[in-house]
Amino acid sequence: MKIILIIFCLLFSSVTAQEHKVVKVEGTVKALLDYSEDWITIVKGQSLRPSDIILALKGSELTLKHGDDIIYLAGGAVLSLKFARRMTLNELLLALAMEDIKNIPSGRKKDNSKNTAVYGKNLSEPSDKIKITGDLGRMSFNGALQLAENGYKTSAVAAASETLRIYPETRVMISERLALLRIKISLDLLEEAQKDINELGSIAKTDKDKNELKILQERINSRILE
Repeated sequence: MKIILIIFCLLFSSVTAQEHKVVKVEGTVKALLDYSEDWITIVKGQSLRPSDIILALKGSELTLKHGDDIIYLAGGAVLSLKFARRMTLNELLLALAMEDIKNIPSGRKKDNSKNTAVYGKNLSEPSDKIKITGDLGRMSFNGALQLAENGYKTSAVAAASETLRIYPETRVMISERLALLRIKISLDLLEEAQKDINELGSIAKTDKDKNELKILQERINSRILE
């Protein structure tokens, strides 16, 4: 397990070194820089690292430049910039394997304290005279799905998988998880998609959601037979 983790860290760090340049900011966008515990307001022209976490408040917009790519982030989203890059399918599979390992119960007593590198300090209290509120799990899932809208489908799956682990309450967000399921199918991650369908079968309550699951199951079956 340690060897897998070391390999993953080396591969991941080697391709995430390139910084993101803030091209445009509208409204209020916050960031945790270099694992800081305090949210700061970011400005146009600022350079951001892969270790930084972005929080775009409702009604805000952010445009980043990463190499030759332009990444757009709408408000109501949280995004770890380590995912804001083009990830190969093999890198994604390794990331998903690591998430599976992290999801294995350790047997140790659960620590209910929050990791400030993920959550930040004083998130629900005034910071720079601006009150940051919102459902971080939902916002993080929104940030992951927005990566897919930017053409970063593999990175979106990795980001969403981490969100599901860090914020277990997001597992019952049916519409967001159906969107993630469609992305997985489009990437031919059929085994992962089937696991999601099996789990969502007990979560879906409305006829609309149940019918959507049925359609996606048929799509997986047809892909397997191709």
